Amino acid sequence: MAEAARLYPADRPTSRSPRPARGFGTLPKCSIVVLVILAVGLVALRLALPHLVRNYVNRTLSKIPDYRGEVGDIDIHLWRGV
Repeated sequence: MAEAARLYPADRPTSRSPRPARGFGTLPKCSIVVLVILAVGLVALRLALPHLVRNYVNRTLSKIPDYRGEVGDIDIHLWRGV
Protein backbone atom coordinates (compact mmCIF):
# COMPACT_ATOMS: atom_id res chain seq x y z
CA MET A 1 0.00 0.00 0.00
CA ALA A 2 2.93 2.31 0.68
CA GLU A 3 4.01 1.76 -2.91
CA ALA A 4 0.73 3.20 -4.23
CA ALA A 5 1.19 6.48 -2.39
CA ARG A 6 4.69 7.00 -3.77
CA LEU A 7 4.93 9.88 -6.23
CA TYR A 8 7.01 9.42 -9.33
CA PRO A 9 8.99 12.39 -10.77
CA ALA A 10 6.35 13.06 -13.42
CA ASP A 11 3.61 13.11 -10.77
CA ARG A 12 5.35 15.41 -8.29
CA PRO A 13 3.94 18.89 -8.00
CA THR A 14 6.29 21.55 -9.31
CA SER A 15 6.87 24.92 -7.73
CA ARG A 16 7.09 26.63 -11.12
CA SER A 17 4.03 27.49 -13.13
CA PRO A 18 3.78 25.97 -16.59
CA ARG A 19 5.40 27.95 -19.40
CA PRO A 20 2.90 30.20 -21.20
CA ALA A 21 2.24 29.66 -24.88
CA ARG A 22 4.58 31.66 -27.09
CA GLY A 23 3.01 34.34 -29.24
CA PHE A 24 3.15 38.00 -30.15
CA GLY A 25 2.43 39.01 -26.56
CA THR A 26 5.63 37.40 -25.29
CA LEU A 27 7.97 39.65 -27.33
CA PRO A 28 9.95 42.17 -25.33
CA LYS A 29 8.57 45.69 -25.43
CA CYS A 30 11.65 47.09 -27.19
CA SER A 31 11.22 44.55 -30.01
CA ILE A 32 7.64 45.63 -30.56
CA VAL A 33 8.70 49.29 -30.65
CA VAL A 34 11.41 48.51 -33.21
CA LEU A 35 8.93 46.60 -35.39
CA VAL A 36 6.41 49.45 -35.27
CA ILE A 37 9.06 52.05 -36.15
CA LEU A 38 10.29 49.89 -39.02
CA ALA A 39 6.75 49.43 -40.37
CA VAL A 40 5.99 53.17 -40.16
CA GLY A 41 9.29 53.98 -41.88
CA LEU A 42 8.58 51.55 -44.73
CA VAL A 43 5.09 52.98 -45.26
CA ALA A 44 6.48 56.54 -45.28
CA LEU A 45 9.16 55.55 -47.79
CA ARG A 46 6.54 53.91 -50.02
CA LEU A 47 4.40 57.07 -49.96
CA ALA A 48 7.37 59.35 -50.74
CA LEU A 49 8.91 57.12 -53.42
CA PRO A 50 6.97 58.48 -56.46
CA HIS A 51 7.89 62.07 -55.59
CA LEU A 52 11.55 61.19 -55.03
CA VAL A 53 11.77 59.33 -58.34
CA ARG A 54 9.98 62.12 -60.26
CA ASN A 55 12.35 64.76 -58.85
CA TYR A 56 15.38 62.61 -59.70
CA VAL A 57 14.20 62.02 -63.27
CA ASN A 58 13.40 65.72 -63.85
CA ARG A 59 16.77 66.75 -62.41
CA THR A 60 18.56 64.25 -64.65
CA LEU A 61 16.63 65.43 -67.72
CA SER A 62 17.45 69.06 -67.01
CA LYS A 63 21.18 68.26 -67.10
CA ILE A 64 21.00 67.03 -70.71
CA PRO A 65 22.08 69.87 -73.05
CA ASP A 66 19.67 70.85 -75.86
CA TYR A 67 16.82 68.84 -74.36
CA ARG A 68 13.69 70.20 -72.81
CA GLY A 69 11.35 67.82 -71.07
CA GLU A 70 9.57 67.12 -67.85
CA VAL A 71 7.98 64.11 -66.20
CA GLY A 72 4.62 64.93 -64.68
CA ASP A 73 3.47 61.77 -62.94
CA ILE A 74 5.10 58.53 -61.88
CA ASP A 75 3.26 55.42 -60.76
CA ILE A 76 5.25 52.79 -58.92
CA HIS A 77 3.83 49.27 -58.80
CA LEU A 78 5.78 47.30 -56.21
CA TRP A 79 3.23 44.48 -56.00
CA ARG A 80 2.82 43.86 -59.71
CA GLY A 81 3.42 40.26 -60.71
CA VAL A 82 4.02 40.66 -64.43
